[in-house]
Amino acid sequence: MVVFILGLVDDIHEVSAPMKVTGVVVAAVALIWFGVTMIYFRAPFVDVFVLSSDWIPLFTVLWLLGMTQAINLIDGLDGLAAGIVAIASMAFFVYSRNLGVNGFLSEPNIGPLVAIITVGICVGFLPFNFNPAKIFMGDSGALLLGLLVAVSTSVVGGRANPDTTNVSGQTYFFLAPLFIPILVLGVPILDVIFAIIRRTRSGVGFATADTGHLHHRLIKLGHGPRRAVVIMWLWTALLSGFVLYPSLSDGPTNLWPFLIVAFALGGFTLFHDKVWSRKKDSNQVAS
Repeated sequence: MVVFILGLVDDIHEVSAPMKVTGVVVAAVALIWFGVTMIYFRAPFVDVFVLSSDWIPLFTVLWLLGMTQAINLIDGLDGLAAGIVAIASMAFFVYSRNLGVNGFLSEPNIGPLVAIITVGICVGFLPFNFNPAKIFMGDSGALLLGLLVAVSTSVVGGRANPDTTNVSGQTYFFLAPLFIPILVLGVPILDVIFAIIRRTRSGVGFATADTGHLHHRLIKLGHGPRRAVVIMWLWTALLSGFVLYPSLSDGPTNLWPFLIVAFALGGFTLFHDKVWSRKKDSNQVAS
C-alpha cells in the first residue's frame, strides 16, 4: 500500500527520486517486519551463505529496491512492463512450484501464490494497457508490480533449502534460485545496468529521464511502439524458457534450440527494418 500510494502521488505531482527510494525502503522494512526476508544466498559453484540477522534486512531491502526500480524504469511503452512481468512471473510460478514439489523449499511458502496473483493482475490489465492504451499504468502500477515480483522472488530464492545439494545435472538451476529471477527479468535488469553506465558516463543524475532505454533504441532501429513491445516480450519469453527447461527436463539438456531462436530473434531485432526497407525500395524500382 505504501508503494502504491507513493506511485499515485508521483503520477499526480512529481516526487523526487530520494523520496521514491525512501518510500520503497519504508515498504521493504514493513515487509521485513511481516516476515518477507531472505535467509540463504547461494552462489553457483561456490557455496551457500546463511545470512546473519544483521545482513538479512540489508539484502532484503536491496533486493526489493532493485526489483521495483527495474520494473519502474522499463515502463516506457504501453503494455511493456505488464507483459514482461506477466511472462516472468508465470515462469517463476512454474519454477517455484516445482521447487516445492521436489522438496527444495523447507517450509510453506507464499512465493508461488504471489507470483500467480501477479500474473492475473497483468493479464487482466494488458487488454486495456496495450497500444493504443485506454488505461495507463503510471508509477503506482509499475512500483506495485515491482514490489510483487520482489516479494515472490525473495521469499522463494532466499529461503530455498541449502541442505538440498544432491541434484542431477539437468536440475542445476535448483542450486541458484536467486539467480532465476535475474535471468528471467534479464531485459529490465539489463536496461537498468545500461542506464546506470550511460548516466554515469554523461555525468547526469540517475533520476534524469533520457531516450537511451532499450525500447527507445528499438524504435530508433525502425520498429514501431507495438513491435518494440512484442520484441521485448519475446526476449523475456526466451529467457524464461531457457531457465525453465533445465529444471523441468528429465532427459539430457539440449540448449541448441534456444541458441537458434536467440540468433533468429536477434537478427529480426537488429535487421528487420533494413531488410524490409530494401524490399520496398526494390519493389518501387520494379514498378
